[in-house]
Amino acid sequence: MANMLLLIISGEEERLRMPLNFAKTQIKAGNKIKVVFWGPSQKTLSNNYELRREYASILNEKPKGCINYARMHNLETTLSNDLELIPVGDYLSKAVDEGFELITF
Repeated sequence: MANMLLLIISGEEERLRMPLNFAKTQIKAGNKIKVVFWGPSQKTLSNNYELRREYASILNEKPKGCINYARMHNLETTLSNDLELIPVGDYLSKAVDEGFELITF
């Protein structure tokens, strides 16, 4: 079983959908998947409720998002129902220490 953290940075909606399909496939294969939205991806996600809900529904834990970016761009209220907003830098370091491989989109 592999441990993967999908770090989604791109602001292009199509690039937010690609890791969703990847995550579904990997979860079915028994791999552990974590998802983090950071920067421009959060802005795009804030405008797409359906996509936020789809990510939240397939994962065993809420996807993460950067609290600092959300606050800076007034996205905290919009994103907080579907993402756990946290300091992403610390989370990434911890995930690497726990053996998660980072895959960036």
